[in-house]
Amino acid sequence: MKGNRSKPMSVDALVDGIVIGKRNFRRIVLPVGSDLSSYASVLDNYLREIQETAAYVPPDFRGSSLINLVAPRTTLFYNADLTSAYIGEAHLEGARLEGAHLAGAYLSGAYLSGAHLVGTDLSGAHLERASLTGANLTGATLEGVQLQGADLTRADLTRADLTGIMGLEKALGVRFAAFDRTLGLTAVQKQYVEGQRAGLRLFA
Repeated sequence: MKGNRSKPMSVDALVDGIVIGKRNFRRIVLPVGSDLSSYASVLDNYLREIQETAAYVPPDFRGSSLINLVAPRTTLFYNADLTSAYIGEAHLEGARLEGAHLAGAYLSGAYLSGAHLVGTDLSGAHLERASLTGANLTGATLEGVQLQGADLTRADLTRADLTGIMGLEKALGVRFAAFDRTLGLTAVQKQYVEGQRAGLRLFA
């Protein structure tokens, strides 16, 4: 169907669209490795002014291809809909992703160190080999997430829903992550986390 076709788009067109009020970026395809860094001050200053207003409508990036996107500390995806988006190996260090919808998103190998993911819906997302060092995932939903090879060093998973997560035993930095009051871990997974943390205490 015509409405389901991918739409190639340049970074310039994306930024211009955001600034003039466009919000439907569903199924767009940015060139691999697109860099938003040079637009950061203009784009983020504009977004910060409107994101807390009642009239703000978050952008819709459902099914879009943003592979290897370079956008550290961006506010572009705050509360945005990125369901089933392809964001593998993207540089989103320190990005504001609170309240974003990332269910089923492909974030394999993404750099999310220090990212703000409070209350984010990551259910069914692919986070294999993703760097989540120091990321804040408080209250996030990670049901059925793939974590093989992901780095959880200093990640805050307080009150996160981890029902059905896969690959926890193959994730890195588990002993240094915060699992306070998490939901959904199996007895075996709880035992694994406790064992890892016990190892940390032995070496503290």
